[in-house]
Amino acid sequence: MNAPHKAAATKDAPADFVMETQQDANSASHPTLDKVTQNTHEVVDKLAEAAGSTATTLSDKGSDLKKANAPYLNKMIEQIKRNPVGSVSLAIAIGFIISWLIILIY
Repeated sequence: MNAPHKAAATKDAPADFVMETQQDANSASHPTLDKVTQNTHEVVDKLAEAAGSTATTLSDKGSDLKKANAPYLNKMIEQIKRNPVGSVSLAIAIGFIISWLIILIY
C-alpha cells in the first residue's frame, strides 16, 4: 500500500519544488518590485505636476499676449474698415509674394 503513495509523492516532488522556488522568488522580488512601483508613481506625479504648472504658465502668457495685442488688433480692424479694398489688395499681394518665395525655395 505504501508503494502507490510513495510514487505519488515522488511524482509531485518536481512540481512542489517548482512551486517552492517560485514562492521564494516572489517573496524575494516583492520589496524590489514595490520600490520600483513607488519610484514610478513618484516620477509620474512629478511629471503631472510639471505639466500642470506649464499649462498654467502658458495660459497666463497667452492671456497677457492677447491683452498686449488688443490695441494693435483694434487699430488694424479700424484700418480695414476705413479702406477695405486696399487691405484686400495688400493681402493678395503678400500672398503672391509668399507663394513666389516658397516656389523659389523648393
